[in-house]
Amino acid sequence: MATPKPKIPLFFIFLLTQATSPVFCSSSSSPASSKCSTHTFPQNRVFPSCVDLPYLDSFLHWDYDPSTGILRIAYRHAGITSPASTWVAWAINPSAPAMIGSQALVAYHRDGKLTAYTSPVYDYSTSLIEAKLSVDVRDVTAEYSSDDREIAIFAYIRLKENTTTLNHVWQDGPMDGDKPIQHSTSGGNLKSAGTLNLLSGQSAGGGGGGDDRIKKRNVGTSNAAELCFFGYGFLLVFSFLVGTS
Repeated sequence: MATPKPKIPLFFIFLLTQATSPVFCSSSSSPASSKCSTHTFPQNRVFPSCVDLPYLDSFLHWDYDPSTGILRIAYRHAGITSPASTWVAWAINPSAPAMIGSQALVAYHRDGKLTAYTSPVYDYSTSLIEAKLSVDVRDVTAEYSSDDREIAIFAYIRLKENTTTLNHVWQDGPMDGDKPIQHSTSGGNLKSAGTLNLLSGQSAGGGGGGDDRIKKRNVGTSNAAELCFFGYGFLLVFSFLVGTS
């Protein structure tokens, strides 16, 4: 009489097939969406490019035509706990990714209403007085979302034709009555500057986290795909052994 071969528990087979199923593998290998790419603007505004800025809970969206130099931007600053006493700003700097020399778009609540304007920054003691910029900027507006605790600044900027990169700075700070005052001199407020490639979306300096995030997603995708490949191979061999037992 032949000795009966041990039976493999069906529950174990079920777990193995689920762990190596196409659904499991596809969900494990799909990269996570960035916060900016999932955002929907009101009034059917659409921006084909965006980047999650690494400091101050900020995001930049843009639409750019290098042949004309027309840049349409939306700068979002989220997580604002005191909207009535906070100013936010996004700026480009023709010289360097730094505060001095930057050409800023500023927004804050004045007399209960959100206002947006332009302000060049010439020194560290600036109070962000409204003035004309050295670059051509038009249609500067701002919106506040109470649901997201977020201020968004919109504008059109004319750059030199075929410009590919720009230096930019973004900031937030407190108000003294109806006047902006100096921002914090620690943490993210000292790191919120960088360079941005308008065509590829790659950033450096303060915005360098974008490249690292893409690389990490690619590595994660590759590792997950390898696990699924070996899982499928093991499942085929395992199924053969079960069938011949």
